[in-house]
Amino acid sequence: MFWSAQAYLLFCPLFCAAQTLPHATADIEVTSRLVQINVLVHEKKGLPITGLKQEDFELSDNNKVQKIRVFRTSSPPSLKSSPLQLPPNVFSNRRDNGSDAAPNMTVILMDVLNTQFLDQTRAKQQVLKFLTNVQPEDRIAIYVLGRKLFVLHDFTDDAAHLSRTLAKLRVNVHEYQPSNDSPITADTGLRDLDVAIENANRLNALASDFRTAERARLTTQAMEDIANHVATIPGRKSLVWVSGAFPFALGIDTKPYQIAFKQSHDYGAMDRSIPIMPRVFNAEMQAAIGATNQAGLAIYPVDTRGLSAPEGMADASSRNSQGSDLNPGFGSPYETMDILADRTGGVAFRNVNHLDKAIRQALDDGRVTYTLGYYPAADAWDGKFHKIAVNVKRKGVRVRYAKGYFALPETNATGELRKRHIEDALLSPLDATVIGLGARIDPASQPAPDSFRVVVQVDSSDLTLKSSGNTWTGSVEYVLMEQATDGAALHITTETLNLNLNKQKYDAIMRGGLLLTAFIKPAPQAYRLRAVILDRPSGNLGSISIALPATRAAQHN
Repeated sequence: MFWSAQAYLLFCPLFCAAQTLPHATADIEVTSRLVQINVLVHEKKGLPITGLKQEDFELSDNNKVQKIRVFRTSSPPSLKSSPLQLPPNVFSNRRDNGSDAAPNMTVILMDVLNTQFLDQTRAKQQVLKFLTNVQPEDRIAIYVLGRKLFVLHDFTDDAAHLSRTLAKLRVNVHEYQPSNDSPITADTGLRDLDVAIENANRLNALASDFRTAERARLTTQAMEDIANHVATIPGRKSLVWVSGAFPFALGIDTKPYQIAFKQSHDYGAMDRSIPIMPRVFNAEMQAAIGATNQAGLAIYPVDTRGLSAPEGMADASSRNSQGSDLNPGFGSPYETMDILADRTGGVAFRNVNHLDKAIRQALDDGRVTYTLGYYPAADAWDGKFHKIAVNVKRKGVRVRYAKGYFALPETNATGELRKRHIEDALLSPLDATVIGLGARIDPASQPAPDSFRVVVQVDSSDLTLKSSGNTWTGSVEYVLMEQATDGAALHITTETLNLNLNKQKYDAIMRGGLLLTAFIKPAPQAYRLRAVILDRPSGNLGSISIALPATRAAQHN
């Protein structure tokens, strides 16, 4: 939770001519009213088709034909690009730094939160097997989802280092908690005891339902964090979600159902019922799918329950943890997998024995991508899900793409929603890149000895600035958090900056970015700073981690 700290924080928006942060167009940019979609076109044998032109494509939005305004083709680069090396005490939340990224960027998400012990072991062994066949052009990251999301290894082409790091990962027997433990049959012959057992079953089912809801919240938030992290890496990216359960359902049934608690015959025969509302997680999934579409991130769900058992280990059938005892049959793990893949342009894998094949397809799918962009009519932003259809004027081809997007109107995010997004960004291990940020930290004599001057540069092209004549207005929230080595928040300071720019200042920040300067004396136990910039009109944000200078950090070692 946010709390007010003593602020040695002075916000000074500066306008100067400096190098603008690199900016990459996202896959679906709702706030700019431009919708862009990545399209894969393959022959029947699976080989990508190259050389297609804009006139080879037809596109419709909710059955309305759209004029294609943006057309790009991405294919493997001929040379391996090198990331820009930043000077000491200078940071950026955009890992590409203007360089070309490999076309096959893939995150492997090892989901221990929703996966049983045996299935975790299977998945780990098969990912290790895959890493022995990584190609030079592949860029792979491995993240782990438990009660928190953490980065095991970010993007690299060093397969040997990935393997060594993954081999050290211990499978977790504590994270996973089944959601549908088998109830005890109440048939003892003693009515009072049977009633007590049945009521206990119902209480266990309620607790199970709440555990499922918490897992769903953590899972969808992880997807959103990953999407925000890779948003500005050019081209199509893939997320291979390796999981033993998919703990939510989309749009199945929203009618409440009853759970009855019986009373013993000694106190009357009347049952007492509690209305329960099924958890369909539409809002959470809408946010997650919207973020993945905006980032150009396709999801490839892989059900670990179809994997072969490791050699020498007895096989055991994995229990389907989808749904709840409260509402038998509610939800379908395969429906969730299919919807996620279909709406993001990925492929769902179930009943597969080779996880390496699923990862390889995710990597290879991004080799040749066609990007189509169009502007829907102003009245099309109705808050509903819009179906996209793409047709290629060529026979015998297979076409795959994200099948739609949520047409959210451009309105200010509510205070509670902004607060939740900022909190998530502060605690996430991944930098959000939808708004480009750079930062520099230097020693300073104010407000007291051992203080620091922190300058955050905001990519102004990512902000929502509305013009009226020769005036541009906007509003951003700037949050700065001091963080301890264990991740605990020490001091959090927030400030809202309302922009009212004349043409001279507007031109200046478009050239050099919006600079925010803070003077701060960190707490003795602080080892890094975490900055978040939120664009209030759109709700988009960027975040960046700022390490305190090495001389100070050494005091903690």
